[in-house]
Amino acid sequence: MILGSDQRGKDFLKGTEVERLADPALLEEGKQYDVILCEQLLQMVTRAEVVPYLEKLKNYLVPDGELWVSTPALELAARQIIQQPDPQPETYIAIYGPDALQYKSGFTLLWLRMAMEHVGYLIKRASQEIVQYERDGQKRQTLQNLVIGIKHASDPATAID
Repeated sequence: MILGSDQRGKDFLKGTEVERLADPALLEEGKQYDVILCEQLLQMVTRAEVVPYLEKLKNYLVPDGELWVSTPALELAARQIIQQPDPQPETYIAIYGPDALQYKSGFTLLWLRMAMEHVGYLIKRASQEIVQYERDGQKRQTLQNLVIGIKHASDPATAID
């Protein structure tokens, strides 16, 4: 299952039967998946909606299923605004989103990881990656957060409140 349209998902699942949805509201009730790639969607919800959103996606995973979440990395955008006299437009897009689709939230890698852990995911990987893309005929790059969480049944005996 791929939510969104990031190239990473296409590459990761080459040769695999893929179900692609642009909106998690279209997920079929009762169906479960081994992997859900939530690509470039989490910034479209408010911070208050992030945990319920992650919990909803967790319900669609089989036990030990993986949720891959990628978002623009706010750390790079903030650094570029501070350090560069004239940052590229992509710097501001990473924070605010493109004109046609304004972002409702943004994430540091640490915040995203902590949100996923709060929901009960075991973190398999948390990293930032440079992603190459083309815009207006020019090759560009941006920094993305990538967090991979494994659905894990919480143990009340070891839970921390």
